[in-house]
Amino acid sequence: MGKGRKSVLPRRALPQVNASRAGILLIALALPACTAIPSKTLLHYSPPSVMPVRRAIATAQEHAAAAQQYLRNAGTQEKTEHLAIANAANEIDALTDELLNAQSALTKTETDASAQTQLLNAANDSKNAAITAADAAKFRYHRLKFYACLIGAAAALLLALRLGVLSFVPPPYNFVAVAAVPVIAFGALWIEL
Repeated sequence: MGKGRKSVLPRRALPQVNASRAGILLIALALPACTAIPSKTLLHYSPPSVMPVRRAIATAQEHAAAAQQYLRNAGTQEKTEHLAIANAANEIDALTDELLNAQSALTKTETDASAQTQLLNAANDSKNAAITAADAAKFRYHRLKFYACLIGAAAALLLALRLGVLSFVPPPYNFVAVAAVPVIAFGALWIEL
């Protein structure tokens, strides 16, 4: 625009922002983000199953019992191979004893695994409780930090309005300056605290 020319469009002042409206808007936008507590997945340990081993032992015992029965039947029919069949029966008896020993060892291992699992589950439960307590403490800390920053931002805005610092900003930008003062104060306090 030249020196002698006047603008056809009237110059309008931007509407003044009420400090309480700006504060309410800031609270309405930031409060939901600070109040949500994230949920954690809790870890619970369960031991591997020993049922396949138990089934294998039971199947081996059934086969050993069947073999003993077959050897008894073969021993009654064929007298010449009686000595070989008796040795095979003794071997099968030894196999059965070994399977019984393995089954008792498996039972002891299963008992030990159950005790260890209970200890591990108790440790995981206490760890999960500690994580939950830490999350609750973080939530309380961030909520208090948010309130402190909000109060600081409101104080910075009121101080700027009271001292008239924003009156030096040209009219088209004074609306942005009024909004920027609390945002900058809030951000600086959030980073500092």
